[in-house]
Amino acid sequence: MYSDPFDHGEFRDTTSWALLLAAIAGLIARFVCVANSWGTDDVDLWWRYAETIHYHGIFEIYQRESTFHYPLLTALLIHGAYIMSELTGFSFPLLLRIPGALTDCALTVLLYRLLSPYGFRTAAWGAAAYGASLLAILVSGYHGAIEPTYVFLTFAAFVLLEARGRPAMAGIVLGVACNIKLLPLLFLPALLTGCRSLKDALVLALGAVIGLVPLFYGAWQLGPIFMNQVLFFEPGNSDWNAELLLEPLAALWSTSGQWKEHLLHYHALLGRSILVACLAAFALRELIRPVRTPIHVAAISFCLFSLLAPGFVTEYALIGAAFFAATMPGAALLYGATAGVWAATAYWNFAISTEPWRSVHTGTPAWSTTLLGVATWCCTAYLLYRLWRSEDLHQQAKAPFFADEDFM
Repeated sequence: MYSDPFDHGEFRDTTSWALLLAAIAGLIARFVCVANSWGTDDVDLWWRYAETIHYHGIFEIYQRESTFHYPLLTALLIHGAYIMSELTGFSFPLLLRIPGALTDCALTVLLYRLLSPYGFRTAAWGAAAYGASLLAILVSGYHGAIEPTYVFLTFAAFVLLEARGRPAMAGIVLGVACNIKLLPLLFLPALLTGCRSLKDALVLALGAVIGLVPLFYGAWQLGPIFMNQVLFFEPGNSDWNAELLLEPLAALWSTSGQWKEHLLHYHALLGRSILVACLAAFALRELIRPVRTPIHVAAISFCLFSLLAPGFVTEYALIGAAFFAATMPGAALLYGATAGVWAATAYWNFAISTEPWRSVHTGTPAWSTTLLGVATWCCTAYLLYRLWRSEDLHQQAKAPFFADEDFM
């Protein structure tokens, strides 16, 4: 049963309606960006990948493109955009980014429906926290990333389990998300914390295995080549995250740049293992002593991922925007604004054309981009602190995801 905004005089709450209008305006802004921009150089990379798939086959992409680190479903999606472009005459960048804008609309509606039991204003805050997020507008409407699609699927998996009590469907949906990019697999431990019994956990795991069938098929067809490129590749270095903090540490040890290279190399190799261990340990703690909802656990998991993971890039922040909107909407608006300005600065500094807007990310980012990236990193650390301290709000399943004092 969802609350009716026309009950109890809630329709008179102008703040809530203003928040909903802001969310709708943000969703429209995504399509405006899609129609009036080219995007980043990722769009050109996807176009090249799509052409390789079109002329040489879907499995050949892993043989010819060593930088293609994505499962088969991503290959099918970009090839589909390429074919539609050839058939309809619409540009490839346009067709590539429309699904991301559409899934953002679906995620905003999902947030509103999820939070509706806690009142019209609460639901409006949640919808605005994601719909009007500058970060989400830029990543979904401009960047040309695949993140919006798998972020929606990942969030939908948590809603299916927590709000609908359907572990099988939740596992399948999360498995499908992993066929776009493996990153959602990091949230499987958080999802398991929502299972009420061992049977539910087994059903969820079985559903995830079913959803991962295309991934297993690719591994069976291509063997080590597929596994090395999709699962065991070494992520690139970012210029603002944990890698940036390694620079002064290397300077303390040696004046030579060799120490920095070694630190970055080992962080890339071991960072993911350390992160997975932390996420698994945290999820195990929640299973033994459950004090948080699965979405709350996922929000904390994202913070750990953002702070510890090697090769963290701008578009990954979209995951946090979704889960923060469901836990602390006011803080999510702050996060979306901070990370959005960071993304906008990066796109502006690397812009090579304004008709249409287009940017190519090469070379070292400007100091302003790095500084704003560090600000986003610090904002994530602050949100981790707030989420961790608010565990007493989540000891009952009927408790709301946040209290009024957690808005900001």
